Amino acid sequence: MFDWLLSHFDTATTKFVFLAVFGAGTVYTLVSILFGGDHDVHDLDAHVDLHADAHGEGPSFFGLRGIMLFCVGFGAVGYITFVYTQKLLFSAAAGLVGGAALMVPGVMIIRFFFRSQYSSTLTEQDFAGASGNVVTSIPQGGLGEVTVQVKDRTLTRPARAEDDAPLRTGASVVVVNSRGNVLIVRPSS
Repeated sequence: MFDWLLSHFDTATTKFVFLAVFGAGTVYTLVSILFGGDHDVHDLDAHVDLHADAHGEGPSFFGLRGIMLFCVGFGAVGYITFVYTQKLLFSAAAGLVGGAALMVPGVMIIRFFFRSQYSSTLTEQDFAGASGNVVTSIPQGGLGEVTVQVKDRTLTRPARAEDDAPLRTGASVVVVNSRGNVLIVRPSS
């Protein structure tokens, strides 16, 4: 059964197919790396509940990035194996293994960077309860600046006193709330 199918694929056609799959995967991957984008062009599995992007984990294995990484591995390993063995089925099987061997760690690395990116984003709730110091005095009813420690980072933000009382430079404060980019602080006890 396979002999008839295999007889229709000559060496040049087989090499071309492997190289075309490798080339498509490589071009997409390089364009994605060079020009960025933090989405996975709406993963192909979005309606199968395998979509990881919605949870901040990064692309899924069956998303476009995962499939293109698979294509790079499949095309490269399939081509190299075919050049040395001239056996189509063996080369295709080796390509499947090569594709999976590139796709799994590749997607895991991309997910690692997505998680790092999401964990570095600060929300207003992250500032609540943070302690810091006044670096630019806060006049009565006015704005000054404070330096606060949030998620192992030291940040300087505009601040207003909770009771509109003045706070001098160097005073220790605690963030009680925020309004946009302005922190609402009170003197620490």
